[in-house]
Amino acid sequence: RNPASRRLTPLYHPFLWRTALTLALNTGARTWDLFALRWDDVRWDDFRYGSVYFQADKTEKLQRPPLNRTAHAHLKHLRSLG
Repeated sequence: RNPASRRLTPLYHPFLWRTALTLALNTGARTWDLFALRWDDVRWDDFRYGSVYFQADKTEKLQRPPLNRTAHAHLKHLRSLG
């Protein structure tokens, strides 16, 4: 693909998609729940590497899956990008 023809939007950043895939595989969140997350939903001091706190859209249940080291590192790096 020609690099000049690439769209430069915040959603195109490859690291955003890698982080989303890492979170999906490690937390089991559904797609719409995953993309509705905000930084306030990440609890950095829960468990060993933190957790993600959200209410599942389909079941209306509160979820708090723990993060592993890989998901924690991806989120920290994504947060540093701004």
